Amino acid sequence: MEILQVVAFYPPHLGGTERHAYSLKKELELLGNEVDVITSNFPKCYSSERNVTRLHILCKPSLVPICPSIFKSLKEIQTDVVHMHTPARFFPEATTFFYRFFRRKVPLVITNHSPISEGMTSLERAVYILHNSLIQRWVHKNVQRIIVQGEAAKRELSLMVLKDISDRFSGKIRIVPNGVDCKVFDPRKYCARDARKKFGILEENVIVFIGRLVKYKGVHYLLRALQIIKRDLQDVSLVIVGDGALKPHLKALCQKLDMDSDVRFMGVLPHEDIPLILSFASALVHPSVNEGITTVVLEAMAMAKPVVVTDAGCIPEVVTRARGGFVVEKRNVSQLADAILSTLSDKKMAFRMGQQGRRFIQERYSWSSVAKEHLKVYEEAIQEIENRDTKNMGSPY
Repeated sequence: MEILQVVAFYPPHLGGTERHAYSLKKELELLGNEVDVITSNFPKCYSSERNVTRLHILCKPSLVPICPSIFKSLKEIQTDVVHMHTPARFFPEATTFFYRFFRRKVPLVITNHSPISEGMTSLERAVYILHNSLIQRWVHKNVQRIIVQGEAAKRELSLMVLKDISDRFSGKIRIVPNGVDCKVFDPRKYCARDARKKFGILEENVIVFIGRLVKYKGVHYLLRALQIIKRDLQDVSLVIVGDGALKPHLKALCQKLDMDSDVRFMGVLPHEDIPLILSFASALVHPSVNEGITTVVLEAMAMAKPVVVTDAGCIPEVVTRARGGFVVEKRNVSQLADAILSTLSDKKMAFRMGQQGRRFIQERYSWSSVAKEHLKVYEEAIQEIENRDTKNMGSPY
């Protein structure tokens, strides 16, 4: 099958959607498919990765890459199915416009990676709601299949985008989760002692956060939870991997809470270093207030690490079924602190959670399984277009 993925950002740009598109491309190719990618050239990248087209950005208002040359690229690439990724704007809208009016017989699939409204100004939120009500709704109406990563994302899509017409499109929606490479994220491949030496981590109890430092990720709640934990457990540190606009505020908060020596800001690390960090983690904590299925949580569970997450998005569905950690209320600092302290204090329970989590991820969230589920959705979309064309032709008898 020839498949075209359209995504606003792509590695080396860091983010869950970018890593998702990259991993899906790799796995689909291993299954014998031809996969092209159209993306923006941000950050500027001149890698020679096969079948990846990086477009010049005319402008980037509110971190939305506007690339008019997308229409030329779409015209040049022949494909059996188009797979778009949203909520990043412009790319799915431009692609839907092109195929809706110029190549009507090509099936369209869209993955909605859970729209995010947290941390926006009032004006940005108003534009966001208007865009969802008009343009995003039009995009979702004109695709053959809509992929979401869990039941929570399906409900959010109905609430934020489809609204009163959600019942008419329920037949289009398929739940296909995010994936993880269980061969890379395998605890048997890494030595925690060597990893500790590499990164200079000495404390016995290490809490790890990995992600962008933006408001909706909730790292400020984690810092306040750490202050509570330190009252009962002194030998504990927090390792923060990632960067973002909130970093200066978080550093200032560490100073205010007198925890400078307890928190390590590691910055952005290469993806190959993530399993090393997770190898010595006592727990991965993801205190987000708005998510789909966060890749790093799946990766931590694949590394047999207990996780502490909030009841945001689809992540609770994974952690609860796997029994691989604790789910707490988002923004609830005391619950967050209690769950982390329980994990750090009971090593046997933490080990058991980690093992249960890894088994569950291997069974349900390996990229090989997830890629095959995507192929089924593509085949459905192709079949729908073929059935529509046959119906429009009518019977010659």
